[in-house]
Amino acid sequence: MASVVLDTLDECYREIGAVDRLAGLYDIRLRLAETDVERIRLLNEAARIWEIELGNAGRALSNVRRVFEIDPGRRESLDELERLADAAGTFDGLRGMVEGLVESGAIEGQQKIELSLRAAEWYRDRLRDPAAEERCVRWALEVDRSKMDLHERLIALLRVPGREQALLAALREAAEAERDVDRRKALLREAAEFSAGALNDMDTAGLCYEALLGSDPDDPSALSELAMIRTVQSRHAEVVALLERRLAVESDPETLTALRLRIAEIQDQDLNEAAQAVAAYRRVLSGAPLHAQAVQALERLYERGAKWQELGALLESQVSGVPDVGERAELRFEITQVGDLAH
Repeated sequence: MASVVLDTLDECYREIGAVDRLAGLYDIRLRLAETDVERIRLLNEAARIWEIELGNAGRALSNVRRVFEIDPGRRESLDELERLADAAGTFDGLRGMVEGLVESGAIEGQQKIELSLRAAEWYRDRLRDPAAEERCVRWALEVDRSKMDLHERLIALLRVPGREQALLAALREAAEAERDVDRRKALLREAAEFSAGALNDMDTAGLCYEALLGSDPDDPSALSELAMIRTVQSRHAEVVALLERRLAVESDPETLTALRLRIAEIQDQDLNEAAQAVAAYRRVLSGAPLHAQAVQALERLYERGAKWQELGALLESQVSGVPDVGERAELRFEITQVGDLAH
């Protein structure tokens, strides 16, 4: 009975040109429709009336949006939505549409990626809504975390004040997904430097450098930076281990001497390991026989341990390096005194 009445009204409204009332009939027909196929047909018909006969692109847009929400697989509806949004002069009518489909679980897999990125473009280019764009990019990444272009896009969105923690997390997530070693190292290095600098988070910076060294165990910069962090944290044994690794990949003589001296100082002053410190200072002298700081430290350690023969040999090795005749005479006298103590 209702359908007969609606058909009669439809004919009457068409005859008298009451197009607005004709369009209103579709709201009633939709409430009575029993299948999605019928609803989609009615919505599309109403959309044509609203746009073409009534010149209301915005109302047509809302109808086509309902079509797409019923059947997200209709690509032609998506293209039509964008056309109508352009005609209406605003994309606000599309706001929240893809979000609703994602949150309801109506789309997944590749379709979720495609629609999320389509919506991200609306939010970026038409609606100027970075937060909504970020949300859509994250949904695409939920499906496939190997897409580095999406990681880069998310990182770019987060390079704004107030999003420092989120940026750090995004850099680390991108590094985890990256398969190219050099690019992965660059992401981890940035994450480490950002964490230690802007965030003053040494723990996380250390984790980032450790991850970098997991990809390249011999990276000199990462070894040095991590050693500095562990120094601040008073994790001295780890500092020594890191500096030893740094030594293994260094060839510059001055840098080698500086590294060996630093190792010796840590074992001497921070770890109180006298025997290891002696060996470390001797290693400094193996590359720089007249290194004054290493010599003075060894003298102190030998005297403390009553190692008179070792002290005498150390002083003897320094004689040739003393240019002043008077100072050389004083050193020989000191050697004689040490020799007496040895006996």
